[in-house]
Amino acid sequence: MQYTQSELQLSKKGRDNSLRHVSAYSLLAILMILFVMTTLLQALFDRISINKLLGIAIAGVAFWIWSTSLSVKRLCGAYLLGSAGFFVIITSENVGLDFTEWIYFYISMLILTLVSNPYHAPKIYNAFSHNKTMMRIIIWLSTCVLCFLLVFRIGYKYKWGEGSYFVGLCNSEHTLASVCCLILALIYSYTTVGDCNKGIYGLLSLIPAFAIFQSGARIFLVPLAVIGYLYIRKNIKRRSVRVIIYIIGALGFAYVLLNSSMMEKFLYAFDNQYGGTILDTFTSGRTEIWATELNLFSQSNILKKIFGGSFASIYTANKSNLGLSIGAHNDLIGLLCGTGLLGLFLYICVLTIVVRNISRLDIPKLCRLLLCAYIIVPMCFNGFYPYQHYVYSFVILFLSVQKTENLCKHATDGTKLNVEGDHR
Repeated sequence: MQYTQSELQLSKKGRDNSLRHVSAYSLLAILMILFVMTTLLQALFDRISINKLLGIAIAGVAFWIWSTSLSVKRLCGAYLLGSAGFFVIITSENVGLDFTEWIYFYISMLILTLVSNPYHAPKIYNAFSHNKTMMRIIIWLSTCVLCFLLVFRIGYKYKWGEGSYFVGLCNSEHTLASVCCLILALIYSYTTVGDCNKGIYGLLSLIPAFAIFQSGARIFLVPLAVIGYLYIRKNIKRRSVRVIIYIIGALGFAYVLLNSSMMEKFLYAFDNQYGGTILDTFTSGRTEIWATELNLFSQSNILKKIFGGSFASIYTANKSNLGLSIGAHNDLIGLLCGTGLLGLFLYICVLTIVVRNISRLDIPKLCRLLLCAYIIVPMCFNGFYPYQHYVYSFVILFLSVQKTENLCKHATDGTKLNVEGDHR
């Protein structure tokens, strides 16, 4: 078959574009993987804020990939959100805090949009698959670092009346727990792309799992249970053996919980009545926090209700009414005050698409519900998008499950995609 010169040039241009896109995907995967180590060793890099630099780089690469498939609707949404964010930040009483929150929001929206796109999602998974050697190195390095810190009790902090909590070299127990979720997601993903001993990596995952228990960050019990269940389901073929392992795992989960810093925090919460109701006690006073934020929103003017007041105003309101300088502990309420109805609407739209993609997976209903819970539970009781490591862990977990169920097969042009080898 003969080709004209213009056809050959067009074909070459298509290959060049493919190379450029794949290199961007690979860079995104590499940066996400490296984010594990820079966070685990965060205290060693405080002077140069390497995590912030890495976060900005991830945002830049994600935006680069996102911009290759723009539509008028997406462009309008990005313009409105960007304009609202700019004006909120420059008028904020705490520019640094609002800038950080908006950056977290932007990155999460970009990443979740990409993972929901049938063209970009397979290529992002391919990028992780292509960098499986780096995944293996980071998995072993990170678990060794965690094991060393836990064995020698380095990085424990003590709160009066509550006990000790493990933060390692991270800035908080929630950061430590979220990066442990990222490590667990990498382990799950590696077992889908690497020729490895699944039992060894299952045992290896017990180290970040134990670190989560020691952190006292209770909300991360949910993702820990989700990843554990999915890992066993994927790697143990015989149903009878899986059931036995589930029972042993549940008993081990209960035993470690009862003897961990996590249990101390549960007991402390129930011994101290927040607001005088069972719901207040169960949520550690979050209902009072949410009521404060909703009252703040109701008193805002119409422009702030539509485009957002500021995230700094949430901390100010909580400090004034509750004596605590803390955030909303709920994405929906926090975004309502910080980004207004516009930001909240866009966030819900993106999450709706993600949940719809989960519902299309050809897996048992329980697995689909667990993947949804991976997002929804933290989103409602603590936060999803502010914890970037946790967002990345969901992306890796979701794409790996999608690949495992053979649903990550087609790009938007309808051609079959070789998931293992599409690294041209």
